[in-house]
Amino acid sequence: MKSRKDNVFFILVEPKEATKRIIKTAKKNKVAILFGREKNGLTNQEVEECGFLITIPSNPLFPSLNLAQSVMLVAYELGQKSYKQDVPEFVEHKEIDKLYQRIHSTLRLLEYIPRGDKDLEAKIMLNLKHLVGRAGLTDWELNMLYGICSQIEKKLKS
Repeated sequence: MKSRKDNVFFILVEPKEATKRIIKTAKKNKVAILFGREKNGLTNQEVEECGFLITIPSNPLFPSLNLAQSVMLVAYELGQKSYKQDVPEFVEHKEIDKLYQRIHSTLRLLEYIPRGDKDLEAKIMLNLKHLVGRAGLTDWELNMLYGICSQIEKKLKS
C-alpha cells in the first residue's frame, strides 16, 4: 500500500510483510525499527529516515493502538518468522548519505532541479532516499552510482 503526502511516497506495509523484509535484511545488515511516541508518533525527520512504514490494521471503532500494543504485535510477528532467502550485505547508512550529496550535486549540474525551487529539490531528494531505503545498496551498486555521477560530470565539463 502506498501513502502520498506532497508528492512524497511512503510505502505502508502490514506487520507480516514488514517482518519478512526486516528478517531478510537483518541477516547481513543492521536494521532499526522505530516506534513513534505515544502522543504524536514519529517526527517528519524520523519518517524520512525510514525505508518503509509499518501500519497495523485496526477496528474503525477503536482505530488507535498504544505504543506497548504496537511493539508487542511487531515483536510477536518477528518471533514467528524465519526466512531462508539470502539478502546481500548492504552498505552502511553513512555511506549512502555521502551518495545522496553526490547525486544532489550531479542533479544540479544537469539542471534537473529548477533554480530556486527548494521545495521541489527537497521532494526529489526525499523520494530518492525512500527509493534507496526500500531497496538497500550493495558495495557494487554504490560504486556503480558513483561511477554514473562521475561520467555525467565528465561529459558536462567537456
